Amino acid sequence: MTLFDEVQQLSSESHAKWFERYFKEYDLEHKIKVSAQKGYTGHLINAMSVKSEYLQRRLCDERTLEMLRERLGDGFSVGYQLTYSKNIFTGQEYVSNKKIHITW
Repeated sequence: MTLFDEVQQLSSESHAKWFERYFKEYDLEHKIKVSAQKGYTGHLINAMSVKSEYLQRRLCDERTLEMLRERLGDGFSVGYQLTYSKNIFTGQEYVSNKKIHITW
């Protein structure tokens, strides 16, 4: 096994452990059920506006979406909801907020 392969494997294992720990603590299934009871057809998880840089990096990782799709199963759609803003000086658009959007 090359160093690159080993680093990739460590990264994947670390992300999987974080995912299990975070979403158990976040209690996603309960939050989805409560949202459905209130008549909503989706649930949003802040990804970019969280205070912790570590948590922000994990939530903005595509692997998180893949793991959510696997965990939730058929009938759920998981993707990012992006909010764009415009720089007042340059007029250039940028992503000002990013949320994980789960719909059913």
